[in-house]
Amino acid sequence: MDHYFDLSDQQYEYFSKKAKTHLNWFSEKQIPGIIGEIERIRASQTHLDPVYMKSLLDDRSRALWIAIADRLAADGAELFRQLTVEQFDHFEEMLDEDSEEFVKIVDLPPKKFKTAYLNLQEDIMDKMETWVGSLTKEQEARIIDIMAMKQEDYRREISILVEIKKEFLRQAKEKVKEGGVEEFLKAWARQPNISGDRYAMYQEWQVTRQLNLWIEMEKMVSEKQRKHREEKLAQLINDLKTIQATAF
Repeated sequence: MDHYFDLSDQQYEYFSKKAKTHLNWFSEKQIPGIIGEIERIRASQTHLDPVYMKSLLDDRSRALWIAIADRLAADGAELFRQLTVEQFDHFEEMLDEDSEEFVKIVDLPPKKFKTAYLNLQEDIMDKMETWVGSLTKEQEARIIDIMAMKQEDYRREISILVEIKKEFLRQAKEKVKEGGVEEFLKAWARQPNISGDRYAMYQEWQVTRQLNLWIEMEKMVSEKQRKHREEKLAQLINDLKTIQATAF
């Protein structure tokens, strides 16, 4: 939190205490369900059902996101009301920094864009290897094919991502002046208020591409990779249970 808002010492101490109550809530109310889903994935002896994978990406992740947003909204509103102009400026800089890696390649010449976009795809594959172990050349080629995107489509998608962040900041500042920050935060978690149906389009692209990637990986995953995933998921469950056993 401090990374995004550059809190004063008093703010840091105050909201750190608030955060502990939310961590205890998350541990008690949300982690059991997360462990249950991980156990289901880990126990699967066959390819994961695409319908189930879609529900994880869409319905279940959305429900978790909304539950967290609703829980944090009151304290989030209090935080926004306390922010100085300089802290809002710092927040904007951090949001821009988060997007910089993706924004900077938008208008590259076509050949350079292709190379830069391939680097992003390789980053995704590196993350995947954390969970399944080394990918084969055939798997890498298929992933690159699935994640392929024309430069104009990439430009359109990134423009929506930037708009989401800019509009959130603009509207949050308005609500600080007008009132209703808590309600705004809850509503934004459900449906970011940007022009037209652009957010729905963005969300559909993201979910569809991720789902296609998961489905294809399930088709290609080897027994060795499945075993590696089971071990990593078991480790994650142990980590989550450690959090549960911790009083914040």
